[in-house]
Amino acid sequence: MNLNSGALGQHLWVVEDTGCFRGCDNDINSKVKIAIAHILALIVDTQTAIRYHVPFFFFSARDFLSQGIYWPIGLQDVNDHAKPLRQDLHMGSRSLTLTCPRGRITVIDQVTLLSSLYKGCTLPGGWVNKLI
Repeated sequence: MNLNSGALGQHLWVVEDTGCFRGCDNDINSKVKIAIAHILALIVDTQTAIRYHVPFFFFSARDFLSQGIYWPIGLQDVNDHAKPLRQDLHMGSRSLTLTCPRGRITVIDQVTLLSSLYKGCTLPGGWVNKLI
């Protein structure tokens, strides 16, 4: 099967995105590492889903509490506010300037980043280093 043909999306129903934050073999045990894992998973999973035409969703659009455990896996905080690109930092602490079909835009939050990627915007060179 040619992965670039879009045929994979006909066989794979959905890809769920959730960055690791518990049970990660103690490799990801700080807010910084969780935030970096989350934003990298968001971007790489979105790019993969778009490239291979695979349906994609986030487990939860927003963070939530369940049985006393905080789940920082959404694009929005528990109050439905968009989270910054690096959820461990303040809004605007990190930004990416994307090249879009209608020009360039600068994004500082995860919701805008996700929607912009789906609208055909591309990431700048060196984007990983701007987020870590």
